[in-house]
Amino acid sequence: MSIYFVHFFGVFFSYALLSALFFYNLKNSFVFKLAFVGFVFSYFAFFISSKTLQYDLLFFFNNILFVFVFLVLLVLVYMQNNIIKEKIQSVLVFLLSFAFGVKYLHVSVDFPILSTNFLDSLAISSFGFILLAFVICLGVYLYIRWLREFKFKFLNILLCVIVIFYLNEALVQIVLHLMREGAIETESLYLSYVAKSVYYVKFYPYVWFFFLGWSIILALKQRVSENVKRKDFDIEFRKNHAKNSTITNFSASVFSAMVLSLCICLFYDLHASKPITIDEPTYVEPDENDEFVFDVAILRDNNLHRFAYISDEGKVVRFFLINKREDKDSPVAVFDACSICGDMGYVKRGGELICISCNVRIFLPSVGKAGGCNPIPMKYKFENGKVIIPFSEILDGVNFFTQVVEKKVYDPIDHTELINLKAPRSYVYKGRTYFFANEKNYEEFKNDPLKYIDTNKTSKYRIHNLLGNNYAS
Repeated sequence: MSIYFVHFFGVFFSYALLSALFFYNLKNSFVFKLAFVGFVFSYFAFFISSKTLQYDLLFFFNNILFVFVFLVLLVLVYMQNNIIKEKIQSVLVFLLSFAFGVKYLHVSVDFPILSTNFLDSLAISSFGFILLAFVICLGVYLYIRWLREFKFKFLNILLCVIVIFYLNEALVQIVLHLMREGAIETESLYLSYVAKSVYYVKFYPYVWFFFLGWSIILALKQRVSENVKRKDFDIEFRKNHAKNSTITNFSASVFSAMVLSLCICLFYDLHASKPITIDEPTYVEPDENDEFVFDVAILRDNNLHRFAYISDEGKVVRFFLINKREDKDSPVAVFDACSICGDMGYVKRGGELICISCNVRIFLPSVGKAGGCNPIPMKYKFENGKVIIPFSEILDGVNFFTQVVEKKVYDPIDHTELINLKAPRSYVYKGRTYFFANEKNYEEFKNDPLKYIDTNKTSKYRIHNLLGNNYAS
């Protein structure tokens, strides 16, 4: 849910700073009205573009609008006519609100608050995070406007930094769109700069946090250090006391909001935004009967138990066992891959199995059935408290997986020890891959494979010390 906070705060934190720094001479109520109208217009523009599937085109023109607005901002700095300047500022408040509104709707389009027709607890919590971000942005806006009274030069530095950062981002997005459309030739220099610029956008709020912290320190230095009451009804003392209280309360409030925002942003960037990953599988080998045998007792903890076998060519074939019922033994064995989404794997959360690739929730009793985003089923037996999987069934799943690892193998001709990924030659015979130390051995095996298969029989069943891993039997 922190993503809803991060999306809103990451966009409108910058808008709040810009509005407070550049439109401080306009009335708050007037700025709020124009900002609200601008956001409403951005919503309708985005809604219309969604009906015509023109998201990218709207975003492209929105970045052109950003460039136009920021260039006008730079011109206004040198404008002397205050009446004309205020009128242009009024238009820019609306245009900036529209531009930032489109930017926010663009980044949050895949994360709707209401995914159903019902207002559930998750939607309420998500809306609460957005409301929290709005309140903090509003507080920052009022705080920066108030700081303008002290005429800190660093506020002009902050304004320049924001304009430069967003002007660069807008230009980069325009170039990226033109490269995608083929209007600009894709060169490594352009692509590198665009990629780095787009990547560093997510760090903008942390730059603003730095400036905000700096502003708090400067504000606290404006307090009157020696405020002594020299007589009854000392007006100067009361003014200084009120000034100190205002500075302290305002700074403390903004500092608390900044720490809270920083914690949420860090939580999202360091934890919540990280993709789900599977746990490390237990590597296993078949027994002398060409079978993988597992005791059903290990499944009674109702967790997902992941295993893997390394094929001759070094493919990691993952599969897992789970208990479909909590009240009795009902084991099922499936490949840790989906016929639609690939081999990113599955994780178990509560009573659901989750496909990591597409985030589909799978009802446990349906696991083991083919179709949809279900794990690819395999043949197995459950008898006498044991889950038995034929070795041939695991080999049939080699092509479901893409991960290849290094392992030690042996040349079937002279038994030279090799590394599968570094062997000079390899040959596939009857579904198995054989590796050779030189061209001579390769040709000799290819001319009469049956002559050497028996001498290499154990290689079908043994992994021969996979580099860097220990295996469970």
